[in-house]
Amino acid sequence: MASKTCTSFRILVLFLFLICLPLSNSIDFNYPAVFNFGDSNSDTGNLVAGMAEQLDPPNGQIYFQKPSGRFYDGHLIIDFSMDAMGLPFLNAYLEAIGTPSFRKGCNIAAAGSKILPATASSVQ
Repeated sequence: MASKTCTSFRILVLFLFLICLPLSNSIDFNYPAVFNFGDSNSDTGNLVAGMAEQLDPPNGQIYFQKPSGRFYDGHLIIDFSMDAMGLPFLNAYLEAIGTPSFRKGCNIAAAGSKILPATASSVQ
């Protein structure tokens, strides 16, 4: 019975996704800035900038022609999202030393980041 319910749920999700897919192409994105929080799936160089260490390949060399501090050689999901919205790729927050400009947003994602439950000392 559980297997039949699981299959029905998967078919329903797929059906809803296929219905909504054409709508996503017709939506006009009008966002002035994007601020991204995440982990290594969307880190555009914060770990490298913050820890002053180099990554072994793949580290963005193929697409950017130089090490970029990424954990992948191509585009990240956030890059595809920014491209779809017609905005420039997000810079890593920790690379914005000096006079940073966050008019188009920034990427605060860092590899290895995690969410921990609140404790008495963390909410003071």
